[in-house]
Amino acid sequence: MAAQIDREFLTLWVRAELEAAGDAALIQPLIARALSEGLDQDEAELDASGQIAEQRGWLDRLELACGDLALAEVREARGQSERLEKSGGHSAIAFLRATPGVVERLILLGETLAQDPNARVAELTSPLGGTPGCSLR
Repeated sequence: MAAQIDREFLTLWVRAELEAAGDAALIQPLIARALSEGLDQDEAELDASGQIAEQRGWLDRLELACGDLALAEVREARGQSERLEKSGGHSAIAFLRATPGVVERLILLGETLAQDPNARVAELTSPLGGTPGCSLR
């Protein structure tokens, strides 16, 4: 089952990854085509972002990044930390920043959470405030 990915997160994340790779212009023709097919601006950007993420394998990598946990949902992180929370059974919800390197950070969160079967949350703190690192709760 595919993870539910917040629409705003997906569009911001894809743009950030494209910009980091120097490929920011690649999304514009896809948006233009979607607009010509009758989608509004937000829908067109979401459609284009989804296509790029799928074609580049980013969605598959995101889904597999949690290891044994099934990624149920991805939301945009609020505050200074990113986290992965177990949400019953073998699934988890990720709260991530829509910046380059999302998959690598999610892998770190998944590996950290797997270290302690009693832990419910792995948290990656921002270097903006405090000591960078990954912790469990």
